[in-house]
Amino acid sequence: MAKALHPLGVEAVLGTTTQEAEGHIASAFDLILVCYVFDDLRPYRFVRRIRSESANPHTPLILVRALPVPLGESQEWEIRQSYKSIGVNDFVNYSQLVHDKGSEQADQALRESVSKFLHLQA
Repeated sequence: MAKALHPLGVEAVLGTTTQEAEGHIASAFDLILVCYVFDDLRPYRFVRRIRSESANPHTPLILVRALPVPLGESQEWEIRQSYKSIGVNDFVNYSQLVHDKGSEQADQALRESVSKFLHLQA
């Protein structure tokens, strides 16, 4: 997914484990992208920590589902609403987009989401 953002020219700070991601919690960012591809990162808990304990309580946050977990439309809508209630600004079901439309379309959707918060051309 990092390659999807390369055309935007954004700098990414990676945390590939919960510990690494939490190590960045004191840093200020223009945008936070939380991609949960590993089981030990609980996105609800991590997003709540970002919103309550970090230098980024109001920084735009995009949650990206990279695991291939099929969802129905109503389930995805419910997930979007529950994430929104804890402070997620946008949700990208990347894995489902790859499955349904291919990786180019999924990458484009991710770039568009990032772009709208950073005011960049996707």
